[in-house]
Amino acid sequence: RFVAQYNQIGFLAGEWSVFEACTSDGNTDEGFWTADSCIFRACSASTNQLQGFRAGSSASFENCSAYANSGTGFYAGQKSTFVNCRATLGNGGGFEAGPISVFTDCVASENSGGSGFLTLENATFAGCRASTNANRGFQTTSRTSFTDCEATNNGSLGFETTDQSTLSGCLAANNGAGISGTDGVTVSGCTASSNLGRGIAVNNGGRIVDNLT
Repeated sequence: RFVAQYNQIGFLAGEWSVFEACTSDGNTDEGFWTADSCIFRACSASTNQLQGFRAGSSASFENCSAYANSGTGFYAGQKSTFVNCRATLGNGGGFEAGPISVFTDCVASENSGGSGFLTLENATFAGCRASTNANRGFQTTSRTSFTDCEATNNGSLGFETTDQSTLSGCLAANNGAGISGTDGVTVSGCTASSNLGRGIAVNNGGRIVDNLT
């Protein structure tokens, strides 16, 4: 258990490093900055002037929080995993990750400078929530899977994704627009309500099944 406060970078580490119950607060650059394959458990990063957490590929985050950082709360490379993490009140976005990343029961809320979640292709989201973010709730690219996720009160789209993505059992409410997808997107068992713009919109070859708008 360590605390890093008021430094340039709170924690700087190489590959395969493990952080447990560490706190990084008020640093002038990143709170945590690490190489590939690092593990974070029950760590927190708050009021840092750049990213709260900046990690390489294959990072693992469990029960971590990023609060009121000036940059993105969590920033990680491809094949990263996030379980029960929260990014709130940041001046940037909440979470940003490379392709093939997995998010389970994570929350991004009240981030004033970007989207709640921003990822590349082949991402997986289950039980995640994005609320009251300045831009999109979830902003992803192709072959992304969403299950039982919620996007509410975001300034732009609740869910924006591209080719061959799937959404199942999701809620998009009170956003600038609800759910937007390009070619071959499947939306099933979802609810899109009280959005300022369109509820559900997809392009060629989309499949829309048992939704409520």
